[in-house]
Amino acid sequence: MQIFIGTPPKKIIAVADTGSDLTWVQCRPCNNCYFQNFPLFDPSKSYTHRVIPCTRPTCSYLYIHSCGITGECIYGVQYEDESNSKGYLSTDTISFNNTYIGRIIKYSSITLGCGYNNYGSFTPTAEGIVGLGGGPLSLITQIGYQFGKRKFSYCFLPYNSRRTGQIKFGFDTQKQKSLERISVSGETFKPKANETVGNFVVDSGTTFTFLKHDLFYKLRDSIIESIGKRVAFERSPPKPFELCYKDGAVRYFPLISFYFAKADIGLHFPEDNVFGRVGPFMCLFILPTYQGHSTFGSYQQVLYNVEYDLDKRTISLAPSNCE
Repeated sequence: MQIFIGTPPKKIIAVADTGSDLTWVQCRPCNNCYFQNFPLFDPSKSYTHRVIPCTRPTCSYLYIHSCGITGECIYGVQYEDESNSKGYLSTDTISFNNTYIGRIIKYSSITLGCGYNNYGSFTPTAEGIVGLGGGPLSLITQIGYQFGKRKFSYCFLPYNSRRTGQIKFGFDTQKQKSLERISVSGETFKPKANETVGNFVVDSGTTFTFLKHDLFYKLRDSIIESIGKRVAFERSPPKPFELCYKDGAVRYFPLISFYFAKADIGLHFPEDNVFGRVGPFMCLFILPTYQGHSTFGSYQQVLYNVEYDLDKRTISLAPSNCE
């Protein structure tokens, strides 16, 4: 996701994450920054940059916070894959290039983190995280108060697409859907009865979909059965994948559908949304988890328009060409 931070504005490429609140970027000077393809954001060159003291109520919005040596608010965030960021809290101007009206839209005094100790599975093409959750520090909440609605939508394009995806802006951070059943080529199965309420988190910041382990292995076995025993699956698949076939061995992969509570239709995933090429294999891009909930990742959201209304606490998903 492209945003601009500071005055004068510096272009920032960051990961849009609906599963977290705090927006942060790597900043100079940096004690322990991961490698990125772009120069670090230098807050000293932005005349609208302000450090937030730890005595401000804003600091207490953070789950992990403390006071720095000079009284600044120190933040800490950790993600499910154990990636983390530490730095100080600040305010600055954030701008967006509005392609519909052809000009830059600016929002002043937006709270964000200046990260100087960042570790984990961050890629060189991303300079930080844009928090699109529903908490008070979320970018959606902050700019939503300025135009009256906390509503936005996005559409992810395939990874090899030359077009640009879209995000449109209109208190729970991770929005949950209740998964009622899964279908593989028309054969359905359900989660355990005690796992049907709010058990599926829609998260743009997680690449793959993670299913509770018992549900995942039902899915894996159903796929193997649907493809048939004549096509052998890889007995030692590359990690972290649990089901792989040699590329070209499977002529047709089964159609996989997820059905959610209070939804008129299911989400039907073609092969490209479920299987991906890993070296000489085609692997299932859905993985098991032993954590507290299942997660609907960004790979399965490709070519779906995902709309959040944080005030109504609803999520809508529909197939789209992202135009």
